[in-house]
Amino acid sequence: MRPHSLRLRAFGPFAEEVVVDLDALAASGLFLLHGETGAGKTTLLDGIGFALYGRVPGVRGKTGRLRSDHADPSVRTEVELEVTLGGRRWRITRSPAQERAKSRGTGTTTEQARVLLEELQGGAWTTVSTRIDEAAAELDPLLGMSADQFFQVVLLPQGEFAQFLRADSGKRGELLQRLFATERFKAVEEWLVARRISTSTEVAAARQELDLLAARLAQAAGVEVPSPVPAEWGPSLLAETNAEVASAQAAVTAATVALTSCREAADQAARLAGLQQRRASALAARQRLEQARPAQDALRVELRTAARAAELVTVLDEAAERQSLAAQAGSAEASARALLAPVGLPVDASLPSLVTAADSARRRSGRLEALRGVADALAEEQGLQRAASAESAAAAAGLREVQVRLVALPEQRAAARADVAAAQAAAERLPVVEAAAAVLAMARTEATGLAATVLRLEQLREEHVLARETLVSLREKENDLREARFVSMVAELADRLEDGAPCEVCGATSHPDPYLGDGESVTRDDEDRARIAAEHAARQVADVEARLAAEAATADGHRARLAATGHADDDLEPLWAELQEALSSLRALAGTLPRCTASLEQLDAAQVTAEAARARIEGELAGA
Repeated sequence: MRPHSLRLRAFGPFAEEVVVDLDALAASGLFLLHGETGAGKTTLLDGIGFALYGRVPGVRGKTGRLRSDHADPSVRTEVELEVTLGGRRWRITRSPAQERAKSRGTGTTTEQARVLLEELQGGAWTTVSTRIDEAAAELDPLLGMSADQFFQVVLLPQGEFAQFLRADSGKRGELLQRLFATERFKAVEEWLVARRISTSTEVAAARQELDLLAARLAQAAGVEVPSPVPAEWGPSLLAETNAEVASAQAAVTAATVALTSCREAADQAARLAGLQQRRASALAARQRLEQARPAQDALRVELRTAARAAELVTVLDEAAERQSLAAQAGSAEASARALLAPVGLPVDASLPSLVTAADSARRRSGRLEALRGVADALAEEQGLQRAASAESAAAAAGLREVQVRLVALPEQRAAARADVAAAQAAAERLPVVEAAAAVLAMARTEATGLAATVLRLEQLREEHVLARETLVSLREKENDLREARFVSMVAELADRLEDGAPCEVCGATSHPDPYLGDGESVTRDDEDRARIAAEHAARQVADVEARLAAEAATADGHRARLAATGHADDDLEPLWAELQEALSSLRALAGTLPRCTASLEQLDAAQVTAEAARARIEGELAGA
């Protein structure tokens, strides 16, 4: 941060406008602010703090009195600071809350605190914000510290350096860490601690794994684990094991060679035994075949006889089939002649007469076949007539039902339209009523806050009266003790007078009538205690006055915001109850809008569907 210029007007002891060119002062390096008490040195620093944070350090910031008592009433208190923050040139203009004469009528009114934040861009000042919260949000990240930290380190008020030194290490460490960017050292320290912890964990895990490996090695070798385990124990044990393994491998090789020769001898013996078993089986089979030879010769003779008999089977089967067909034909002829009697022919009629009768019957059947289509068409038309009659009756019933629905639908649609219109009107009115309710809720909040603030004001006024009475009493006691101290000092001087010795005050060597005192002595400590008690009471009075002013400002703010809502304190609760009831009914009615709209759409669709159904049924009825 680098301040360039500071302008104060009606601020602190400066009634007129004062401009300090900080760039010119710092042109040669460091510079010193000096002057007599009350000259305004601290006010310059207060101006910088007020421009940056909107407040001043120490007790001066608690009284809320920044305006000069000597300034003209028409001059507004204002502080302007040009400063470079984060490589960007800013101009901050602030004004505290202050009283001014009313534009109309008599009396005064309170002007709220204001701020104008500008940035130098392209050689011209550009307005960034005129709101206090937005300006703070813009400046705080660039400043990098809070107002209390800034006042503790950069603009440390008189008498508070010892308080900073007496602060605990946590608070001082936090502040110094932010000032000198020691985060990297803290990060290194945290990394080293984490590294130490992780390394200790790895060492413990390695030792545990080493103990486990030693136990497994000892178990495999069949020995005890020495304590402590020497570094050469594992390699020596491994060498011994390798020697034993080499000896065992040599023994295995010799046993493998012996096993191979034994297996070869066993294989040769097995092949010889198999050959001998096959020879014995072949001899036994040849013996069985020699014994069965006579039976095989008899079967060969029987086979030749069966082959000659098989040649006659086809002829015999064909003869049997023709006999079966002849029997079936005879049976069919008998059945056919049995049917001749019903048609007036003798059962034993000759074949020519049967042929003649068949021709006559065939001609009569042709004439009847010609009339079959007429009969079928008649039956089909009679069926169509019955179906059309049934369809006509159903269509007439459906038409009556549709007409009944069409008669009732207009009234239902009118009622649905009325419901939709009412719901839409409620939905349109609801935001207005909600806005009025929000304003009324704000008014109720302000009224509640005003009542609480008025109550606190009354308590603070009583506390202020008591504090003032206490201060007056302590001031009187301080004056009495100061006078008594003066008398005591006269008595002390008179007590030290000696004849012939010069007086410390007038230098006379003769002391005809020294003051002997009244017996009551007041020391410097008594006077200091009385002065400190009076100063403490004065600070308490100032603190109460500051709180009283703050509460009065809060009450004025509540009154102004309550007046801005356009409501009076006495009509809030009845109007609130009325608005809540209206809101409840409007929300309920507006909530039915989707349902009413859907119902109206359904009725419109039903109207279209019913008219289409009526047209369709009328067509069907005409067709039937």
